[in-house]
Amino acid sequence: MLTQALKRGFRADVVIKSVLLVSLILIGLAFVWCNGPDDGGWYMNASFKAATGRLPYRDFFFPQGPLMVYLFAPVARSANPILFGRLLAMIMGFTGLMFFCMAVHRQNRGAELVFLLGILGFPLGFAFLPLIKTHAPVVLLLGAGIFAWSKEANVKAGILFGIAATLRFSLVPFFAAFLLYNLWQRNFRVLFSLIFPVLWLAIWVWLSEFKIFEQLFLPFGFFDINEVSQTFSAIKGELSPVAMIVRKPVTILRCLAGFPLLFAIFMTPGKNTEWRVPAVGSLVLVFSHLLADRPYEEYQIPALYLMLFAASMRIDASKLVINRRFILLALLLILLPWARVYIWAANAGFKPYLPRLAEQKESLCEILPAGQFYPLDAYLALGNYRLMHRAAWLGQFSYLPDASDSFVEKFLLHNRKSFVGLLNNSAVTAIYIPDESMKKNTMTELLAAHPAWARQPTLPACFPATAILWLRKSEQQKGLNDAPNTE
Repeated sequence: MLTQALKRGFRADVVIKSVLLVSLILIGLAFVWCNGPDDGGWYMNASFKAATGRLPYRDFFFPQGPLMVYLFAPVARSANPILFGRLLAMIMGFTGLMFFCMAVHRQNRGAELVFLLGILGFPLGFAFLPLIKTHAPVVLLLGAGIFAWSKEANVKAGILFGIAATLRFSLVPFFAAFLLYNLWQRNFRVLFSLIFPVLWLAIWVWLSEFKIFEQLFLPFGFFDINEVSQTFSAIKGELSPVAMIVRKPVTILRCLAGFPLLFAIFMTPGKNTEWRVPAVGSLVLVFSHLLADRPYEEYQIPALYLMLFAASMRIDASKLVINRRFILLALLLILLPWARVYIWAANAGFKPYLPRLAEQKESLCEILPAGQFYPLDAYLALGNYRLMHRAAWLGQFSYLPDASDSFVEKFLLHNRKSFVGLLNNSAVTAIYIPDESMKKNTMTELLAAHPAWARQPTLPACFPATAILWLRKSEQQKGLNDAPNTE
């Protein structure tokens, strides 16, 4: 009965509601469990600075596009900025997926099921959309742009794509592909969409007093873009040439293996030609991301949603047949990628992230001596529970070992020389390193060799197993050994 009903067709509105419901549930689960990288902490710290009237680049160092600072500024001064920032990101990401679904519905009614399966088979997207990073606003802008394009509002679509490119510079090739396609179609009005990104850049060049170009992080490994890009790789250590070669194809396979399968299973000749730009644009994005020193899987999130949209547009929805084979293949596509998410949750002990973060801060209040605290974790630098060192708000980004003395002095950061000076300065009494593998950046070696500092042997269970806490020896009377047992 069910198979026969589905063969006759399915209601697109039911499918869209299913997409949104399932997506909301999964994004909510990621909201609860995923801790995410350090970026979210310094994005929110930067937003707090902007909310108090300071300008990025001119008044404080900021290695990303300026729009990100102001997107989260409304919640940066709230009682719990990480909680409300994540809620805001969750809303943006969920709304972006809704726009993609509505565009599929508008252009190729009935193909929403393919988009639904693709979304469910891509857990990395759900893991990052509720985080305070660029992914959620980018997905919102791309989804809104695709929806505007489906309504033939090409100028509006171009404006939205241009704004997205100011958030993630790797989207510039996609924006260029969209413009070239429209020019080829003799739609010259789309050139008006260049106004926003060009004007936005000009305004910030002026506001930053031309400091923006020396601060933007553009990790195209073999090109010396600026001093930030040259020195940032030292934070996590250099990759060997062999590792670089091996990692890039492995990353592509991990990110894209499911989507050729989607094409092979579902694609039948369709009349719609609007799939070409998102398909080509997604491939351009994939290969542009491969120019980065470390092509993390998360970089491919916008490309994968565009590729999935292209697949949904190409399908002849009238020829979809829902049978046992279809359902079995769909379940395989959905369940296999989620194994990695189960591993993430298990590694965290299935404990929600925000309560763990609060517990870490409470433990630090009991463990740390008086004086300034310098955590290389920007999330721990949020809030007024401790007197923080001035560079702590940037987390890992605050230490650029090979940066010049003039650069770190100008932007209140640290290189090796200034960090040694900090170790000699009695104002800083505690330093927290969230990942012991960061020893490649020489920070751990410098601490271990300094006679005034000692590593604490253990930390409470709420901290990552890889975390290290260093205390100034003269202040250890309030150290961990005297702290109450928090396990």
